[in-house]
Amino acid sequence: MIKLNVKDAAIRVLIIESLLDQADNDTASLLSQGIDSEWVENLRNLSSRDALRASHFQNVTMEVTLNEKQLSHAFAQAADERRVRQLKEYFVRHGASVSMICKMFKMSSKEAKAAKQLLLSEQRLGRPPMPSPYEREDIHDSWDKIVKTNQNSPIREQIVLLHKIFPSHTLATLWLVINEFEPFGNQGMATKNDQSSQQGTKWDGGSCVHKLVNLSKRTTSNIS
Repeated sequence: MIKLNVKDAAIRVLIIESLLDQADNDTASLLSQGIDSEWVENLRNLSSRDALRASHFQNVTMEVTLNEKQLSHAFAQAADERRVRQLKEYFVRHGASVSMICKMFKMSSKEAKAAKQLLLSEQRLGRPPMPSPYEREDIHDSWDKIVKTNQNSPIREQIVLLHKIFPSHTLATLWLVINEFEPFGNQGMATKNDQSSQQGTKWDGGSCVHKLVNLSKRTTSNIS
């Protein structure tokens, strides 16, 4: 526990006001701490002017007790909430889809749409264009490295790192690329539409290497 000796007059006034409020509305908590009932009654009858004057007497010690573990947790929670707000804005401003925002931040589609309307003057409609197969290969390779070196980071943080490498693409585009080989229904990451658009490429398992398919030869072979 941390004990702070309160010297500031304004804070001392607040402490006494809080004490008087407790005497009026929560007498039981004061009595449970061993405080005499007559003393509590005197508090209830104390004039505001006398209470204000008493707060300026520095010979009266006023201490505030803080639980450092709880306070550290509160600091960390506040930092996490601030980071989440920053990430939400980053996702909206850099072209994340409504469904992507809902998944990353557990928001309703109504909330996600409202955020996009608030932060964006213009919104792109429709499915984002896919990069070339060669660039998708680079994206997959970078994504594998990010996931391996940042295993304890949330996926939304990993996606931001990927976007820093490929800033010319929207987050929605990058999301489609890294999920293009996911089977339908696998963790809700890919959709049927995502898969159907990839018929012109193949992928070699762990290496994330794309190979162009010679569609003309395949067509000729099928005809013969």
